[in-house]
Amino acid sequence: LDAVMHLGGNERQIETASRAAALKTSFDGWTLAAATIRDRLPAFETARRLVDMGASGQKAALDDVRVNRRLLEEPDPVPPLRQAAAAELRQRLNAAADAYVAAFAEANARLDADTHWHRLSPEAKLELRNELGLREVPRPDVATPEDIADALAQRSLAAWSDLARALPAKVQDALAEAAAQFAPKARPVTLPSPGLIEDEAGVDRWLERVRSALHTALAQGPVLPRL
Repeated sequence: LDAVMHLGGNERQIETASRAAALKTSFDGWTLAAATIRDRLPAFETARRLVDMGASGQKAALDDVRVNRRLLEEPDPVPPLRQAAAAELRQRLNAAADAYVAAFAEANARLDADTHWHRLSPEAKLELRNELGLREVPRPDVATPEDIADALAQRSLAAWSDLARALPAKVQDALAEAAAQFAPKARPVTLPSPGLIEDEAGVDRWLERVRSALHTALAQGPVLPRL
C-alpha cells in the first residue's frame, strides 16, 4: 500500500490496477483481523479487569498477550487466561464471603443472646440494624468471569474483610442502644485488653484485671462492658 500511496496521477492508477488482486487480498485480511480483534477484545478486557483486581497469577500471561500482540493467534490465547483468572478470584471471593457469613452468624448469635435485644420490637430491631449497618450483605454472584469482575468492582476482597471485621463493634453498639432503652443508667465500661496470653496464669491475671475493673465500675451503677 505504501508503494501505491507515494505515487501520483496516472502512475498511482496504473500501479493500483496492477496490484488490485493483492490489495483486495490484503483488505480482506485486514477486515478479518479487525473483526477478530473486535470479537476477542471483550474477553481480553475482562481478563485485564480480573488481573487488576487481584488475579496476579495470570498477570505474566496477560502481559505476554498484550506486549507481543498475540490477540490474533490461533488458538485464541485469551479464553484460558480469562477462565484461570476467574477461577483464582472466584476461590478468594467465595472464601471472603464465607468468612463474612460466619462473622454475621456470630453477630446474630450475640444479639439473640441479649435480654435487652429480645425485648425490642421487630421495628426497633430493624431500625437499629439499618442505622448501624447490621443488615446482611448478599453473597456475590460468581457464576461467570464477568459476574466476578462486576462483583469485585462493587465490593473488593479487602472490603469484604472489612465488613467481617467491623461486625463485633457494630453488635456492641447495638447492644448498647438496646440497653439504653431498658437500663438508661447503665454506663459503658471498657475492659482491659488481654494482650498476648501465653498460659493459664496469663488468663488468670487478665480475668483478675477484668474483675477489678467491673467491681470498681459497678460501685457507680449498672455497666455495659466493652472490650
